[in-house]
Amino acid sequence: MRIADSGSAWAGVVGRGPEAEAVEGFLTDIATRNGGATALLIDGEAGLGKSTVWQAAVHLARQRGILTVSCTPAAVEQALSFVALRDLLDGVTSDDLGRLPPPQAQALRSALLLAIADEGVDQGALGVAVTAVLRRWTRDRPLLIAIDDSQWLDPPSARTIAFATRRLGDARIGLLLARRTGEVAPLFDEVASAPDLQARRLQLGPINFGGLHRILTSRTGHRFPRPLVARIETSSGGNPMSAIEIGRALIDSGVTTLEPDQPMPVPERLRDLLDARLARLSPASRDALLLASLLSHPTVALVADASLDGSSALAGLDEAESAGIVEIDRATVRLTHPLFGSVIQSSLTQGGRRSLHRRLGAVLPDGEERAVHLALAATEPDAELAERLETTGRQTARRGAPDLGAGLLARARSLTPPDRLEDLARLATLEAEARFEAGDLEGGRDVLEDARSWIPAGRPRAEALLLLGTIVWYLDGPGASGLLEQALLDAEDDRALRGRIHGRLALFLNDTTTAQAHGRAAVELIDPVADPSGAAFARFSSFFAEVLSGAPPDLAAFETALVLDMALSVWVVSTIPGLWWKYTGQFELARQRLELHLQWARDSGDESSDADLYAHVAELALYAGDWSAAVTTAERAIEAAEQM
Repeated sequence: MRIADSGSAWAGVVGRGPEAEAVEGFLTDIATRNGGATALLIDGEAGLGKSTVWQAAVHLARQRGILTVSCTPAAVEQALSFVALRDLLDGVTSDDLGRLPPPQAQALRSALLLAIADEGVDQGALGVAVTAVLRRWTRDRPLLIAIDDSQWLDPPSARTIAFATRRLGDARIGLLLARRTGEVAPLFDEVASAPDLQARRLQLGPINFGGLHRILTSRTGHRFPRPLVARIETSSGGNPMSAIEIGRALIDSGVTTLEPDQPMPVPERLRDLLDARLARLSPASRDALLLASLLSHPTVALVADASLDGSSALAGLDEAESAGIVEIDRATVRLTHPLFGSVIQSSLTQGGRRSLHRRLGAVLPDGEERAVHLALAATEPDAELAERLETTGRQTARRGAPDLGAGLLARARSLTPPDRLEDLARLATLEAEARFEAGDLEGGRDVLEDARSWIPAGRPRAEALLLLGTIVWYLDGPGASGLLEQALLDAEDDRALRGRIHGRLALFLNDTTTAQAHGRAAVELIDPVADPSGAAFARFSSFFAEVLSGAPPDLAAFETALVLDMALSVWVVSTIPGLWWKYTGQFELARQRLELHLQWARDSGDESSDADLYAHVAELALYAGDWSAAVTTAERAIEAAEQM
C-alpha cells in the first residue's frame, strides 16, 4: 500500500519518465503479489544516472512501507570480505540468530564480525543462514534488497547473496540491483538468469536534449545557450555526469559561447575532466581525498586521524564538498563520482602509496582492513606483521571467504623472513588449501609445486605433499600417487598423518592389490577415539578397495564404519555406503543414505555434490519403477550441474 506520494522520491530526477514508470510498477508488484521473488536490474554506463534512479527507487520503497535493506559498495571493498553483507544485515537481531541451528548461527556471527571463527566456516552454511533470516523478515511485510554498483560487491558477499536468491521460494522479496555497463558483476548476472525469479531489465540510455539542458542548469547554476548545449550533448554522448563536468570546465575557463568552428576547450576524456577538477584543489584537500579513496567506509574522523594535520584535513574535506567532489552525510564521506578515487590515486608514487597505507594502518581498529593496510605499507620482512596477517587470513578463509583468505596468506608469506622455513611452509600449505577450497585448484597446485624444493623434510612437507597429491588427483593429473608415497616417507612416525595418506592412496590407486594394502594400513593407523571421522573414512576406503579387487566384502568393517560416522555431530562421511547399497539391490537403504547427504547439503549449503547425488537418486527411482520421480529428480540433477 502506498503511504506517501511518490513525487518527493523523484524530485530532482530529470528526463527519466520511462524509468520512473518501471520502478513504480516493480514496487507495486512487490507490495501486491501473494508470494515469490521479483527483481529489477538497472544497467547503465558510468554517469548515466543509474545511481540516481536506484536511490529514487529506494526512497519510494521506504515511502510505501516496504522493508528495505541497502548497500552501496565501493571499489576498495572488493579486497575485503562480507562488507556488503554486513551493511545489508545491519538490522539482524539476537532473536534472528537464536532461531538458527548452531552451525548456521556461528557462520553468520563470524561473517558479521559478531564473533571470531575458531573453526572453519563453510560459506554454504552462511548462505543457508542468510536465506533463513531474509525469509523471516518477510513474515509481516515485503522486503526489498537494494544494491547499487553491484560490480564492486566483495566476492564473499556476492556469493552468499546469490546463494540466498536461488532459495527465496515464495517469500515476498524484491531485488533491486544496479551495475555499470561492461563491468563484471556476478550477482547481477546470476539474478538475471535465475529461472525462479521474475527479473526485469532497465537499460539506461543517454538522456534527451531537454533533460540534459535542465540538468546542466540546475547543477552548474548557469543557463547555457541552446547551441552550446547541443555541443555539450555531442561531446558527452548524452551522459549527464560527463555533461556536467564539461559544463563546469567551460564555466571555469570563462567560455560561455562557442562559434561553430571553435573547438570545445575541455579535455575529451572524462578522466581528464575529473583530473582537471581535482587539480584545482589545495594539497590538503587532495591528501584528504587520497585517504578517503583508500578506505572502504571513509569517515571524517578516520580521514582526520590519518592525516598529518587533522585541522587541514577537515578544511580539505569541506573544500572538496564545496567543489562537488565529495558528499558528507552524518560524518560519512562519499565521492560523488567513483572515478575520482582512481584518478587521484594515479598520481601517487609507490612510496607515497605505502606512506598512506601506513598512516591508515596506524589509526584503523584491529581487524581485516587494518592488517591489509599495514601489509601494503611494508617494504621488508616483518615476522610480527606476517603473524598478524596469517591470523587475519585464517579467519577470513574460515568465514567462508577462502579466495580473499588466500590473498592475505600469500601476503603474509611474502612478509615472513626467509630463514623461517617452517613458517613459510605452513603459510604455503594454508594458502594452497584456501585456493583449493575457493575452487582455484591450479593456483593451489602452483603454490605447492613451487614450495616443494624448499619445504623442510618431515611433517611440513608431508602435509604439503598430501594436499598437492589430492589436488593433482582432482585435476586428473599424473603423479598423484607418487606425491602421496613421498608424503608417507616424510610423515615418518606420525600415525594419524600416515593414516590419512594411506586412506587417500586406497582411493586413488588403480592397482587394487596395492590399494587394499593402503586401506588396511589406514584402518590400523587412525585411532577411532581420537579421530572418528578419519577412522570411518579409512574403513570405507579400505572396503571400497576390497570390493574393487573382487574380494568378498568385509561387511563387519563396513558396519563398524557406519557406527562411527553416524555418531558424528557433523556429517563428514562418505557416499560409499549409498553406492554399495545401490549396486547390491538394497535400494531403500541407498535412497535413505543419499537423501541424508542431500539433507546435510541443504543444511550446510554445500551444493558441490548435488548433481551426482540427485543422479544416483534418480537412478534408484528408475530401478524402483517410479518413472515420474526419476524424471523429476534427473531434471534436478541437470539443473544442479548447470548451476555448478
